[in-house]
Amino acid sequence: MQSTKLFIQNGGMVRGIVPISRVNIERARIQLDIGEDLRHSDQIHEVFMLLGDKQQSISAMNIGVQEYTLDTPITAFWSDSPAYAEYLLTSFENAWSEAVPAEERIKELKQG
Repeated sequence: MQSTKLFIQNGGMVRGIVPISRVNIERARIQLDIGEDLRHSDQIHEVFMLLGDKQQSISAMNIGVQEYTLDTPITAFWSDSPAYAEYLLTSFENAWSEAVPAEERIKELKQG
């Protein structure tokens, strides 16, 4: 979390789409508190987009992971191809537009 916070403080942007449930409300709150922009979706397991300058991207490819913990190995691809970064950004934006803001989901869970 410290490296993510530093990345954000230095002008980077971290946006994530995760399924938010009663089990991980506190984790979601911590991510929001350090500056991550987080949304909820039941359709997507976990997708994060890290952007520094819209020309480099890091994307995760994890198959079969049921639950992420601090010890979960993550496989990621780094690319400096602007075309690939644009493709990933477009795919992410489509999923982002259909996801619910984290604050709204957390409020819903606390009320119900």
